Amino acid sequence: ALLERLTNGRERALRPGMLAVWKPGLKNRRFPRYGEPVVVVALLDAPIVNPDEESGSPYFQEPLDLLLRVVRGEDRQFLVYHADRRRFQPYERDGVGNR
Repeated sequence: ALLERLTNGRERALRPGMLAVWKPGLKNRRFPRYGEPVVVVALLDAPIVNPDEESGSPYFQEPLDLLLRVVRGEDRQFLVYHADRRRFQPYERDGVGNR
């Protein structure tokens, strides 16, 4: 079921300026939290792959092709994170698919 969700194509609707959330069950980073909408900053044509990750790591050859704006902490820091686009979907204000 998670593989189907990873490859369902909902991420293809993402565009810079849109709100996005994790697809259910596919969160693999500390931030953002599930259901926390973040802003899509950019979609990278060529994904970044960390060459330092070993094959035993869950991040081995993970294609980081999405830049997300997250606001964190008491001082409301503006941060930009790289992520695997396949793990995200457009945020829907009615709450469907945002868990």
